[in-house]
Amino acid sequence: MRFTCQWCGLDFPGLGPLHRHERAHTGVRPFGCDACGRRFARACDLRDHARTHTGERPLACAECGRRFAQRSALRVHRRVHTGERPYACGQCGWRFAILSNMRQHERTHSGDRPFECTKCSRRFARAGGLRRHALTHSGERPHECAECGRQFADQSNLRVHERVHSGERPYECTECNACFVLVGHLRRHRAAVHSA
Repeated sequence: MRFTCQWCGLDFPGLGPLHRHERAHTGVRPFGCDACGRRFARACDLRDHARTHTGERPLACAECGRRFAQRSALRVHRRVHTGERPYACGQCGWRFAILSNMRQHERTHSGDRPFECTKCSRRFARAGGLRRHALTHSGERPHECAECGRQFADQSNLRVHERVHSGERPYECTECNACFVLVGHLRRHRAAVHSA
């Protein structure tokens, strides 16, 4: 007997795998990290996450020595060395090293937004988009700057903010070597200064 996800139509061999999968659509995350409070849909994801606090990275790439906390991350990393991109978009043929990236890309063609906010019914193409959006309802800002204590709802916003302290400007103009904190600032610079 097969069990089908009501949101995306994927089939599963049992109710357990189906319920774990459906958490990606509902946003339910019953497993919480004692160290930082971050929540996870699966116990194994919490176990892997715990290594971010201990710094443990027991797995090493044979090619370059880079170390990983999770087998899946090592397996995907190896594709950097092999150039393998085993997943192809059925619409445009664009190839991907990671299956979930291909599935997310395919939604750009279909317009599918299977992840729905239970508070306001807004829909998202990606589970991560729904998780970030949910913080707008809770007001939670779990990512804190170690330098100044400022808090952010989104980790990527924290990383950009940290550049204020580090002075990092990773986006460089190839025309004049001016450097920028945000890629959008680089684009605006190119349009204003170098467009013919």
